[in-house]
Amino acid sequence: MAKAFETYRIVCDIRSQGRHTGHFNKITAPEFLIIQSIHGKGSLQIKEKQGDDVETRLSETGKWLRRIRTSESLQEKLISKYTEAVFKKVFPGENPVLPYSYEDANLLATQDAEGEGENDGWEEVAPFVEEPETKAKAVAGKAKAETNTDTDFVGSKKA
Repeated sequence: MAKAFETYRIVCDIRSQGRHTGHFNKITAPEFLIIQSIHGKGSLQIKEKQGDDVETRLSETGKWLRRIRTSESLQEKLISKYTEAVFKKVFPGENPVLPYSYEDANLLATQDAEGEGENDGWEEVAPFVEEPETKAKAVAGKAKAETNTDTDFVGSKKA
């Protein structure tokens, strides 16, 4: 039995504005990585698994044939859909290795950790020691003096 590319349904927040949302079915891990490189890292959400990636075609006798999509076939599909330049940006080299599962591409781990504040380099530290009151007053006075300018900003209440 040949190894199959797993597919998921994903939601793409185009331009990260929340107004233009696209729902995509049967997206493989390599295609997810390409879409992510186009629209940005935080713009995609993985929804649910949809099974293996299969391709179908009509035979010469008029019968439908079906097989698990091969790596070469998926590479051709992605190049024709997104151009060779975009494909090479994500999968450089002469003989790129495409991940078969979202776990192989480390996409499920990043989806779970997103928004939790874990695994992104932040760690909890003790609070900083407060400055003496005289220094705080001097800093507050300086900030107040800097804000008393006649500069007209867009949305300013002075205008």
